[in-house]
Amino acid sequence: PGPRTRSGLQVGSTYASVKAVLGADSDPVDAGYGQTGLFVNQGSSWIGFLFDATPAAIQNSTKVTFIEVTRGRMPDLMRDGC
Repeated sequence: PGPRTRSGLQVGSTYASVKAVLGADSDPVDAGYGQTGLFVNQGSSWIGFLFDATPAAIQNSTKVTFIEVTRGRMPDLMRDGC
């Protein structure tokens, strides 16, 4: 168990569950290195969810691998393992 959003989203949540919370208007974005990000913001506060699949290949069962919370700028989510 780890940190969760107010809606219960966490690392390991599925793409389908994140989309259900963020809504149909949340479009997958290329996050680099063959990964996809979904983002939500309220004012200048942001949460980004990272998935290990390209936007074209992401499936409802693809799981969140990383979450980044920022203020004042959109999360970049880029992680390359270096």
